[in-house]
Amino acid sequence: MTKVESKPAFIKKNREDIYRFLSEPANLEKIIPAGKIEHFTTDGDTLSFGLDAIGELNVRLSEKNPFETLVFESEGKAPFSFLLQIRLESIHPAETEMKLEVMAGLNPVMKTMIGGYLQKGLDRAAEELTVALEQHV
Repeated sequence: MTKVESKPAFIKKNREDIYRFLSEPANLEKIIPAGKIEHFTTDGDTLSFGLDAIGELNVRLSEKNPFETLVFESEGKAPFSFLLQIRLESIHPAETEMKLEVMAGLNPVMKTMIGGYLQKGLDRAAEELTVALEQHV
């Protein structure tokens, strides 16, 4: 498994409020920038959406550690299996540090081809998620 971790992102919101928001998969549609995904749907803890470069993805919220960690796991026909972990740490009552971590089942060729893009994409996702959470939480 290839492990990629984002740079820390700092959100000027309470950790518990961020956790509650992110632990409801239906809320994620509110914070995804327009044009990034297609046909977003939720069913309980499962999300389905399309990405231009990858295709259709199904992701399940598979683990919750209250106010600290959320884990989303790929399901179905993804080009590779992956886990996305969102870690939240309270800096003080009105500020939270967030890190995103992806564990991806990439073969050596795919790792060479997309490893750098995955790191840049994860860092950008953390930045965009920070802005969106500050607006919606």
